[in-house]
Amino acid sequence: MTSCWGTLAAYLDALEARVRTLERRLAAVRLMTAADAAAYALVDVETILRAVRAGELSVAGYVGRSPRICRDALEARDQVAIQHSHDSSVPKPSFS
Repeated sequence: MTSCWGTLAAYLDALEARVRTLERRLAAVRLMTAADAAAYALVDVETILRAVRAGELSVAGYVGRSPRICRDALEARDQVAIQHSHDSSVPKPSFS
């Protein structure tokens, strides 16, 4: 019976380590609501939702019907707009 407890303890230790790893990963992903993303990007909430519906802005997932937007995706989208704003020959992407 001792080996059973040892196996269970080892399993629980491994499970706790996995949970800690997942918690660290989740903390690193900066998810925002559409309202948070709009405030961050200095645009209207509907502009963000329109970009999500059009597939121009990727979402990390949904809580019910509400999208959760990864801040990295929003920043990457802003970086593309900034880079293209310096090149007049390339059409500027927009959230509108």
